[in-house]
Amino acid sequence: MVPPRRAWRVAGECAQEALERDATLPEAHLASAWVSLYLDWAWTEARVGLDRAAALGLPDLHQWRALVLMLQGELGPAAEALARARETDPFSAVALALQAFLHDVAGSTSRACSSRGARSSCAPSTSWAHWRLGVALARLGRHDEAVAALMRAVERAAGGTVMLCELGWVLAVAGRHDEAKALLARLESAAAKTYVSPYERAKILVALGHRQDALDKLEQAAEDRDPWVTLVGADHGLSALRGEPRFAALAQRVMAGAGAA
Repeated sequence: MVPPRRAWRVAGECAQEALERDATLPEAHLASAWVSLYLDWAWTEARVGLDRAAALGLPDLHQWRALVLMLQGELGPAAEALARARETDPFSAVALALQAFLHDVAGSTSRACSSRGARSSCAPSTSWAHWRLGVALARLGRHDEAVAALMRAVERAAGGTVMLCELGWVLAVAGRHDEAKALLARLESAAAKTYVSPYERAKILVALGHRQDALDKLEQAAEDRDPWVTLVGADHGLSALRGEPRFAALAQRVMAGAGAA
């Protein structure tokens, strides 16, 4: 098991070596962009790296630029980038799921639920589509449907721990606390053998009302360089923490790029 911080460092070294050998490799610029974002929280450098990779001919980067813009709260430019991604590939499962995420971040929950990405009409086999549908349904209070959607996401993710965490969050939001706690215990046990996102576990704790424990997990996620922590400014699942000084300090660190490692 390689912790994210170490993995990002190794990835950064490999990307740098590749660029030293050939500065025109778009894949190396893309890898460098993700390291900038997830290791250093260097948002500007990440965007520059994505643009360089795109300029050098790497396709399908508009959707990832849209994601970075969304996380920074630039929803208009994010929508434009997603539109360009959809022009390139109208049936991209990632772009469709990100469209639903954009509606969610913007507070348009009903649109997130009805969007093609969330409804999974174009990508029924992907976990992403069922995940975003489940999140949107949970926000609308349609809890049984939300749980069913997340169960489909877990099945399509072959039991991946991120989707299990999202299922735990939906169960907690639905008031099915015993089931959420049992799943959280299962995830905590799994964390002894494989990396299980502390950020995702924090969301379950928030929904269960355990705010201080959730803050502990979020601070661990930041220290680990868990990539999911970059969602801290956009994830409505953390809304209950927004008045907490510890949360404000952590969000400021991540979003201001105070993460040089």
